[in-house]
Amino acid sequence: MNWITKKVEEIGGVHKSNVAIEKLISCNDFEIHHKVSLDKDFCDFIEELGFKDFNEWIKTTTIDQIPIFTGKVCDYHKFYGFGEGEQSIDYLIELTDQLINSNDYIPFAEGASGDYICISIKPESKGKIFYMHHESDDEDDLYSVANSIRDFLNNSFKDNQDNDDLSGDLISGDFIDDYFD
Repeated sequence: MNWITKKVEEIGGVHKSNVAIEKLISCNDFEIHHKVSLDKDFCDFIEELGFKDFNEWIKTTTIDQIPIFTGKVCDYHKFYGFGEGEQSIDYLIELTDQLINSNDYIPFAEGASGDYICISIKPESKGKIFYMHHESDDEDDLYSVANSIRDFLNNSFKDNQDNDDLSGDLISGDFIDDYFD
């Protein structure tokens, strides 16, 4: 059992999304099409978890405090995959291209309230994981989550009572709008 499968099973497992996948492609094909070089761990992660959802919402600890959460955590549940269709990374790149530079960040998971979790492909922060508010308009609205995809998954846990000190509850919408104006 590889490190991804082991951790995913530990925190509740995943199921295939109910979204039609028009076409699957390999990480290598994605890299060629987008003229990028991705970390092997990230490719393995997406090839295993792409187009899947966790069976319940999951939290991960974060490096930065994300303004819409209490505590240094964030929620996520859905992974986008290499391919074509509404739950593909390519679809997300098109959707978020006006928000962030897809030459610098690749969104790969969905967080709370339609926010995104991205991996940096910028040379100075390559492989680091960031949280992006869905209405962000520049890199100032990116928050550091983990130093690698391994750290991101290894710092993930089920949302349960044992983690009250890391509650990560969403702050109300009125406060959210103030943070990102």
